[in-house]
Amino acid sequence: MKRRLNINPKAQIVYLPKDLVEDGFNKDTDAYANLYTLTIVKPGAGLEEVKKSLAMVMRDIDMRIKDEAADKATV
Repeated sequence: MKRRLNINPKAQIVYLPKDLVEDGFNKDTDAYANLYTLTIVKPGAGLEEVKKSLAMVMRDIDMRIKDEAADKATV
């Protein structure tokens, strides 16, 4: 699932959509990051859950790449 987050660079605050906060992203949490991505982990989630979740995200990204390629081929 692709989400857009509002970032205030001056205040160094990331605003999460209300539904994510209601789903449990409402406490201090861990995040994993590199140069291109940031993964915010739901409080209490184990590393195996995070790994499975990231695998689902990768499949979603793969489908989006295929869709983009198909869209470009029809233009």
